[in-house]
Amino acid sequence: MITTLQQNRAKIIIPTPALGELLVKGREAAPEWLAILHKSRHFRISGVSVHPAPFWRRMAWKW
Repeated sequence: MITTLQQNRAKIIIPTPALGELLVKGREAAPEWLAILHKSRHFRISGVSVHPAPFWRRMAWKW
């Protein structure tokens, strides 16, 4: 799927609430995933702000 999107120069828009959930599921890999998303031109993080996502990831770990 990613290859097809790259060939079509498509973008995947990730809302910040979904990003927060992804980072929670990612646990230790979350910082690496976030770096990959930021570096790729095929992903765009959209929403109020990118900054709350890592905050919510930390909060979810405490629950």
